[in-house]
Amino acid sequence: MAATSVPASTSTATLASWTPPYNGTCVTDSDCAVPPGWTCSGGVCTCSIGYDLDETSVTCRKLTECSSFGSDFTLFVNLAIRGHNIRTIHSKTSAECAELCVDAKDIVCRSFEDYYNSCFLQTLTWFDVGGDDHRSLEDVGHYQRRCNW
Repeated sequence: MAATSVPASTSTATLASWTPPYNGTCVTDSDCAVPPGWTCSGGVCTCSIGYDLDETSVTCRKLTECSSFGSDFTLFVNLAIRGHNIRTIHSKTSAECAELCVDAKDIVCRSFEDYYNSCFLQTLTWFDVGGDDHRSLEDVGHYQRRCNW
């Protein structure tokens, strides 16, 4: 799981990249045990899927607590939510999918998945669904929308 940055050429929607505000280096997830919601990715402690960094308190909070979403996204590679796609759009880049998610007028898009140049918009986050709907799927990118904590 890693955050990435992909520029959105014509939109305010971006795919975020961030570094923890402390020197949270790690080798395994257990090195990031406190506070909860952290995982080790690329040698750095970052928020696990379903969590987002509340930079004010430097804690990873569950996105189910979020009431206002921003225009940035965090990418989680090879993870997907099964069976909860609200809209499917073909032949789009991840930056275009991010723009479509942020600009959706009839839904609150909280996440999307990019799979072979198609995007699947979702109105929920990782912890809004049961574990049976969590999937490991090669070549999919799960983008969760950052919260305006």
